[in-house]
Amino acid sequence: MYIFKLPNAAASKISVTSTATLLSALIDTAGGTPANLMGKLNAIDIVVEDGDIRVLFEGNVPTALNGVLLENGTTASFRGVPLSKMRLIRAGGADVACSVQVGQADPSESTVVSTPGGGGGGGGDATAANQASQIVLETTIASAVHLEDAVAVSGDAGTAALAVRNDAGTALAADGDYTNLQTDSLGRLRVTGGGTSNVDDSAFTVATDSIVPTGLLADETATDSIDEGDVGLPRMTLNRRQINASETSDDAAPETGTKPSLGGFVFDDTAPDSVDEGDAGYGRMSANRNQYETIRDAAGNERGVNVTAANELNVLASAQPGVDVGDVTVNNAGGAAAVNIQDGGNSISVDGTVTFAAEDLTNDLLQTVVKPLAVADYSPELDTSAAVEASSVTKASAGNLYGVTFSNGNAATRYLQFFNSATVPADATVPVITIACGQTVAVEWPKGRFFSTGIAWCNSSTQNSKTIGAADSLADVSFK
Repeated sequence: MYIFKLPNAAASKISVTSTATLLSALIDTAGGTPANLMGKLNAIDIVVEDGDIRVLFEGNVPTALNGVLLENGTTASFRGVPLSKMRLIRAGGADVACSVQVGQADPSESTVVSTPGGGGGGGGDATAANQASQIVLETTIASAVHLEDAVAVSGDAGTAALAVRNDAGTALAADGDYTNLQTDSLGRLRVTGGGTSNVDDSAFTVATDSIVPTGLLADETATDSIDEGDVGLPRMTLNRRQINASETSDDAAPETGTKPSLGGFVFDDTAPDSVDEGDAGYGRMSANRNQYETIRDAAGNERGVNVTAANELNVLASAQPGVDVGDVTVNNAGGAAAVNIQDGGNSISVDGTVTFAAEDLTNDLLQTVVKPLAVADYSPELDTSAAVEASSVTKASAGNLYGVTFSNGNAATRYLQFFNSATVPADATVPVITIACGQTVAVEWPKGRFFSTGIAWCNSSTQNSKTIGAADSLADVSFK
């Protein structure tokens, strides 16, 4: 029997009462704590010490008169009996003390019951001395044997495992036989990735040799692929540098599906090495780690710029017809947009002659055009009455008021009022501007009068608030 270790010594001394109770519950009660007996336990040793008891194993409930009788002094070793179904009850009038131990039966064991008269176990099996010696012996063995998946407890005993030194790693047993653990000359346990390991720098046979996947495989040329789910070795160069998928050799096409990680530069002051179309490559730098920069034009020409010893940028490296070294030429022959020359609000100084390409190309005259020109772009917009009216919305958004000519068709004085509004407001609204008008009045604002919301006007019979009059007025309003 492979003995299951109980939580304490008290758990091995149960008390069988007048109530049929599972053996596992009696053990928990005796030990004062759950023993956590596993369902696979099927070996039970029990010594009846001071009375008679009855037991049943198949799930039925024994009584004081029914069940397997175990008399006082009986030692029973039940094998192949499920502990989870064993129930016990006393056969007499007082509770009965029993010593028990449980575990898992070896397939070669069978049930043995030794009665007080000596039956079943040979001479002396039922004596108190023999029973005590047997329990002590089995308890000692039990402390060193642990069931599969049992909880480890501090202070557990065990048996030291011996290993065989085998420097050559040769087979010590036939396939399927039990064998010893093996060590090398230093006592280190021999472990391989499935049966065979490879010596450093030795040939590796793909799909044949076993590996512990921690090393690297020298593989610079014809890379061997593996299938989905296979174990394999990462690649390295012949000088033992690991090859990463994100790395690409200079002047070489990257592998399909890889991401470039080129971040460095090559010191290349003299003869730049070219790369082929589609290749990855390094940028150039000088001996003091400054990156080289050139400008590539639309025609594919690559050129650099020159800086003087005074840190001045030279636009031209050599004189061109009509232009000296250092001159700046602004070419706007296409006329697509205006050319602005700005100097941060400062004046622009010219050392030499300034030549303008004027409209009078014969006499090289610079012309100044007075605006506004006779085009709509430079003229104010007009809101002109088509018929007599009392009010109008000149502009329904922000704008500037430049002037107005107003004609009053009423015999009484009327007040021309302007409002900062996108609509004609209600009566009693206070205007922004109010102008008294007998018959005709004209007013201008040369620099413009800004209205943030809109420009609306009306005639009013009152001066300082809106009281709209009759539709008997004409207005011509200039605005932008």
